[in-house]
Amino acid sequence: MKKLLFILIGLTALYGVIGFLYLPGVINAQLTEQLQKHSGQNFRSTSTSFNPFTFTLEMDDIRVQDKQSEWFKAQSMSINLNAWRLLSGHYTISDFTLNQPLIQTQWDEQGQLIQPVLQLVQSEATNEPIPLNIEQFQIKDGEWQISQSHHLKPTTLSGITFTSEDFQLNQGTAQGELKVQLGKASQVELSVQFDQAAQAVLLNWSLNHLNLAEWSSYLPASVSKPQGTVNSAGQLLWQLDEQPILSIKNLEVEGFGIEVDGMARISEAFIQAENAAVDFNHQAISVDLLATEHGVFQWHSLTPSTAQQPPTESQAAPMAWHIQLQHLVFYETDVELPDLWRLDPLVIDTLKGTNISLGIGSEQTSPTQASEWQASLRQGASALINIQAQQSHQPLTLIGALKVTDWPLAALNPMLFPDHQWQVKQGLFNSQQSFEWRGDQWHTQGHWQINNFELLDAQGLTTAAWPALVSTGGGINGNHQTIYLGNLDLSQAQGFIQTMSNHINQAEQQPGAPSDWRIQIGPFKNNSQRHEAANPEVPSSID
Repeated sequence: MKKLLFILIGLTALYGVIGFLYLPGVINAQLTEQLQKHSGQNFRSTSTSFNPFTFTLEMDDIRVQDKQSEWFKAQSMSINLNAWRLLSGHYTISDFTLNQPLIQTQWDEQGQLIQPVLQLVQSEATNEPIPLNIEQFQIKDGEWQISQSHHLKPTTLSGITFTSEDFQLNQGTAQGELKVQLGKASQVELSVQFDQAAQAVLLNWSLNHLNLAEWSSYLPASVSKPQGTVNSAGQLLWQLDEQPILSIKNLEVEGFGIEVDGMARISEAFIQAENAAVDFNHQAISVDLLATEHGVFQWHSLTPSTAQQPPTESQAAPMAWHIQLQHLVFYETDVELPDLWRLDPLVIDTLKGTNISLGIGSEQTSPTQASEWQASLRQGASALINIQAQQSHQPLTLIGALKVTDWPLAALNPMLFPDHQWQVKQGLFNSQQSFEWRGDQWHTQGHWQINNFELLDAQGLTTAAWPALVSTGGGINGNHQTIYLGNLDLSQAQGFIQTMSNHINQAEQQPGAPSDWRIQIGPFKNNSQRHEAANPEVPSSID
């Protein structure tokens, strides 16, 4: 009995000596050989230790290099094998932990992965995959540097933490559940499937509480000051020999805000998108629904604050993208117009567009059918503007109908009479117009009516007044910068309207403000009441 005990102790000691002293070198050599054989990568670590009694492998200062350069390193790695499952031919890892890994990847202008250079080779000895299962997989405090050849500065994702349970590799596929912590509060949950035969990765993901302000450095120079919290879910399909296709099932952004090249600022909006797809192979984006609720749209300028500069030799030209929006909707959005217009804010009750096609970085691609637009805007309690239009392309054309209901003309005083030579005391404007906008040419045609109107001069005296003034031949020609007031019915007008003189040209003009506009009045009809038109059948002009 003692002899048997000594034998067992001796074998245990020998097993321990082999496990602690010999096996670390064998394991390190096998990892290096297998990684080089199956992927073309060079593996090394400064120290390797193995506990044969707990089946725990630990490595420090791990580095992986392809044919060009080093692209992966980690402070340490710990692997705990399940010895009992190993006896049955199943490679089961109870716990796999990577501490402070750094991954460096690089893509070219077409979005193809150029670092690391992977050469995935299937084993010649057998086509059967290794039955590998990782019960617990963790990455702590990771960092991922993403470089693109047309960007001088790489994108760095730091503080990444992965947690996966039941990661399996069988029947040529790998699958697992991952969680990624990005930034202070952002979290991504991923369900991963990898098909080794098809060389494809499928990710089902959900994104929670992503703070856009933390990603401002990754936006184009023309876009700044992002705000908002993003929640989203979708899927990513990536054939490794192609670029990925991103599908977004739903996306919500609370408190969204952004500024675009000094032209406009959006703040405190709620954004919702459904069924969007981003195809990086064909630079195409399609969205079934993009909706905006509430928020404030501040329109600062009609032109960008800075001219677009051509790319330098170290910067590639931006890729051309085509965007297709099936439905675009705005609800309850405040619009603050440029200061030079001197107008009170508008409110977009609803604005709906269908089949909208946009081109970025390339010529506009014409859709198969015209876009449809409907809008309802208001100012104050009762003023409404309703618009219906069709939009076609090449050249860009917008044709439709415009209806204005009870618009208070007194609200237009700052724009119409900046020199205070006259002031509208009261008056409600109603109009129905057809309009056409073709590139830089536009005009409207229709009829309008002004009710309960009163105009004051600089001394506060009534210059013109009427219960109702109707024009059945009015319109605006943007190319000639002329407002037409034709077929005027002055039967209920009082005062001396011809005293309205050059109030536009005499006012001090601001850069970008409308200038040199003319108002053409006449011919008149129903002239039984007193007015001072020199010739009622000859149009009069106010320059």
